[in-house]
Amino acid sequence: MKRNILFWTYFIIAVVLAVYFASRFVTSYLGYGPVSKVHAIVVTPSDIIDTENIQKQLYIKNNSIRYAFNNLEFFNKNIRDNYPNVKNTAIRIMPNGDININLEMYTPVAIWTKDNVNYYPITADGKKINTPTTTPETNSLVFKGILPNDLSK
Repeated sequence: MKRNILFWTYFIIAVVLAVYFASRFVTSYLGYGPVSKVHAIVVTPSDIIDTENIQKQLYIKNNSIRYAFNNLEFFNKNIRDNYPNVKNTAIRIMPNGDININLEMYTPVAIWTKDNVNYYPITADGKKINTPTTTPETNSLVFKGILPNDLSK
């Protein structure tokens, strides 16, 4: 069967493009090249936790390799464990190299103190948040003494 020059031209272009995109995919997955770099980390809400501490929890520095983000649940759990006032996290890696981190915070409804020095926020479901403050919030319900069993679970 005779092929014309147009067929072979398109065939060569298709092979070259396939090799190019395959090599770009492999190099970016392995962490080489500008596509695999983290360009920015955006934390929402940004006023609660600063970006530098989040970078430490994600084990990265700006412009570091992002191929280690295969298991995002590990990083979500790491942030929740190290920040007691964070209820849920969602990490998204954007195609432009940005990492978007959305945080859902606990809403404290009362505070608890044992020594009248440290005040711990308590959420609506009874969880004690382990981020004590030395000054109680005004107009807040204060529990003093030993935390009841139904709240300490």
